[in-house]
Amino acid sequence: MNPLDFIPTEDEDEEEGPVGEVYDTTEQMIREKITHVLTLYPLVSTSMLQVGVGASMEPRMWKPVLQKMIRMREVKQEQYSNVTPNGRAISSTRLYLSRMAPQLAAILFPAS
Repeated sequence: MNPLDFIPTEDEDEEEGPVGEVYDTTEQMIREKITHVLTLYPLVSTSMLQVGVGASMEPRMWKPVLQKMIRMREVKQEQYSNVTPNGRAISSTRLYLSRMAPQLAAILFPAS
């Protein structure tokens, strides 16, 4: 389902719901998709999240919701650097649910 389907056109009757509620419904749906993806795949890059929420959903729709989730500390965003096998230095972003931090730490940095 396309999130734009929730946005009423100018000729639709106001009784079908005020615009504020329509956007809240769309935002909630996007939030649920982001949370679902980060539950299935606990550590993803932004481009991987795009695939998870669906290629048909444009980044201009889900990125503001993601930024809000980051500001509310529901999602953590980290920058990291790495070197590829052929010696090229890269910098990337990884995302994960804040509530998953302890489990990720145990997996990524096991105690000796």
